[in-house]
Amino acid sequence: MATKTRKGTGRILWFNAAKGYGSVEDDDGTRIFIYGQIFGGDEYGLNIPKNRMIKDDDRVEYVAQLSPRPIFPSNPELRWSAIECKKLCP
Repeated sequence: MATKTRKGTGRILWFNAAKGYGSVEDDDGTRIFIYGQIFGGDEYGLNIPKNRMIKDDDRVEYVAQLSPRPIFPSNPELRWSAIECKKLCP
């Protein structure tokens, strides 16, 4: 079975650079999990170059894939994880 993907735009709800992950809210309200690694961070998603640093409310464009299970057991609705993400110019 092929992996389901989606493309879209949204805004950064929150991003913790120290932990290397965060969340995007798509324009339709869907939540997307993001790793700092997709912004050019190291293998753990940390140490993102300053020119790619993101902050809350930044607009982004992304490609995400659907996980067969929730990413976090405490949040069963969060099943999309970004595989590409870039900051949009203001």
